[in-house]
Amino acid sequence: MNHVTAVRFVVSELTRLFEIHGEKVWLMGVAENSVAYSKFLSLFPGVENDWDLHLLTVTSATPSMEGL
Repeated sequence: MNHVTAVRFVVSELTRLFEIHGEKVWLMGVAENSVAYSKFLSLFPGVENDWDLHLLTVTSATPSMEGL
């Protein structure tokens, strides 16, 4: 299973969870950068509205530990 297939599976299962439980579900996730978030939205164009996503920018005072 490649990573796109795995992400599609997770998105479909989370969508089902939201449909069943509605506003009782909160999801927090992280994208490495805006390019990764944009790629996610290109794969799932309706998810931002369907899941009522709110983008929060998080900055760090320490350098990134890329690869960990």
